[in-house]
Amino acid sequence: MTTTALAVELIIIGYQTLLWLVLALSLSPSFAGLQLATVREWKELLLVGSLVAAYTSGAIVNGLTSKLMESYEKKRVFKRTRPPSEMRAAILIHQPEALKQVMTYFDVPRVLRSTIFNIPLIAVFAVARFWRVLSCYEVLILVVGFVFVLYGAVRAWYETDENYYTHLCQTYDALKGTKSDSANDGVQPIAEKIGSG
Repeated sequence: MTTTALAVELIIIGYQTLLWLVLALSLSPSFAGLQLATVREWKELLLVGSLVAAYTSGAIVNGLTSKLMESYEKKRVFKRTRPPSEMRAAILIHQPEALKQVMTYFDVPRVLRSTIFNIPLIAVFAVARFWRVLSCYEVLILVVGFVFVLYGAVRAWYETDENYYTHLCQTYDALKGTKSDSANDGVQPIAEKIGSG
């Protein structure tokens, strides 16, 4: 993945985060007094500021969700003893082009992973913000819509994540000439191999 693509992903995650933060702030009486005309006067500055805020909050949320999902990924998705970071490092040292292909077509689904956490927060604060002006039927539709979006995000994340790790492992196995993860993956440790070379 290029640096630009990563930045775009973090900005998308950040705007999701800013959405539920703004909804949460809108519940405050002091925020409710903010005039739309005032916002329009500062729209250029707010646009630039929102990009910076989105990138920063996106980086923070991406790091948090990565840590939170790490244990689940180890149990359900990535079941090898050798961590993915070591596999990527090994492939990078010996076949940089192979790693580039894996990272280009089968990268970690950061946006989907963060969406799993952002969608429920957006839903909670959106319902809390608008439930007084919406009918029970409209609130129900809103909740059901969020549930479907969340289900789609979880399913897409799992399939994309599994696909990424499958290709990473296959690339690593092909590079090392091994089919299993047993006996230390049947691989001489990278540090030893470099030292003996």
